[in-house]
Amino acid sequence: MLVFIKKRRWLKFILIGAGLLLLAFAFLVIRPDSYLPHKRIVLHVPYSLDDPPISLLPMGEKIYHPDSPLGHPGIDFQWSGPNSKVLASASGKITSIKLVYDKWNKWEMDIENWPYILRYKEMENYNRSLKVGQHVNTGDFLGYPANPPAHHEIGAYQIHWEFASVSLLRDRFCPVTYFDKVSATSVQAVWDKTQWPYKSQYPNICSGGYANKTE
Repeated sequence: MLVFIKKRRWLKFILIGAGLLLLAFAFLVIRPDSYLPHKRIVLHVPYSLDDPPISLLPMGEKIYHPDSPLGHPGIDFQWSGPNSKVLASASGKITSIKLVYDKWNKWEMDIENWPYILRYKEMENYNRSLKVGQHVNTGDFLGYPANPPAHHEIGAYQIHWEFASVSLLRDRFCPVTYFDKVSATSVQAVWDKTQWPYKSQYPNICSGGYANKTE
C-alpha cells in the first residue's frame, strides 16, 4: 500500500512537471505578451539614405525559397560593393550575435524592441564593439554585407533583413507600412529600379504569403 502511494506521488510530480514544461513551451511559442497593447514601432531602412542598395529581393517569393511556408521570410538588400554599412532600423537590445554555420557561414544579429525583433542576417562581419545585452539606437552601425557564392557572378553584396515578432506564432510582418516616410520612399525607389525577372509574379516588396501581413 505504501509503495502504491509513493508511486502515485511520483506520478503526480511527473505530471505537474510535464504540465509546467508544456506551459513554458507554449509561452515561448505564443508569447501572449506580444498581444498586449503597445506602441507601434517606426522603422528606418537598414542602410544610409546616402548609400541605398542597387536592388532587393522581396518578401514572399518562392522562386529561390520553395520550402518556406510563406516564401522568403525577409528582404535581401543588395549593394554593388562590400563597404556599404548595415545600420540599425530601430533602437533595442541585442539579444543574439552569432556566426551561422551553413552554406554561407555569415554573421547574424537579433535586436529586440518588444514586441518586435529585427534580424540582420548574412553579414560578412559585424561591429565588434557591440555585445549581447547592449542597447543600440536607430542608425547605429551594425556590420557589412556579404558576397555569398550564389552572387559571385552578379557581384552583389547583400544582407537578409527580417522584421519579426517575439511570438513564433505571429511570425514575421511586412515592414512597408512601418517605415517612416523617407525610408518608405527610399525602399520603394530601390524596388522600382530592381531588375528581377520574376517581378510579374511577385510585383510588390511584400508579395505571396507576406502580402499586407501586419499585426
